[in-house]
Amino acid sequence: MLNQLNVGNAFLLATPPNDKYLFIIIAPTENGKFFCVNLTSKRNNSDTSCILQKEDHTFIKHDSVINYKDAREINPLIIKQLILKGDCKLYKPVSQEALNKIQDRGITSTRLKNKYKNFLSLFIDKR
Repeated sequence: MLNQLNVGNAFLLATPPNDKYLFIIIAPTENGKFFCVNLTSKRNNSDTSCILQKEDHTFIKHDSVINYKDAREINPLIIKQLILKGDCKLYKPVSQEALNKIQDRGITSTRLKNKYKNFLSLFIDKR
């Protein structure tokens, strides 16, 4: 699995100064990187565009949301290096159903930057 990272892959990554978060690759970008979003606990001020529950992934223990505001592009080589160093851990990929939900709701989220909405729209159009 490490040799080939794909859309739908999930990985646990430390994001100082906070904690570790589960990131999900939801689209490739035009520059060879991956567009990734992270999962976080649902709180009163959360973006509720995409709520995921225990049934959506084995990592999820309670209602969680996709944090579109802090979406980022990550170079796949960096992810692989972090995994080899033990600073990042691969998890089971999200189901196609959950992935589609995360992608579709990203387009409607008011907190996702427009440049990422563009990547996402182009990718969704091809699926």
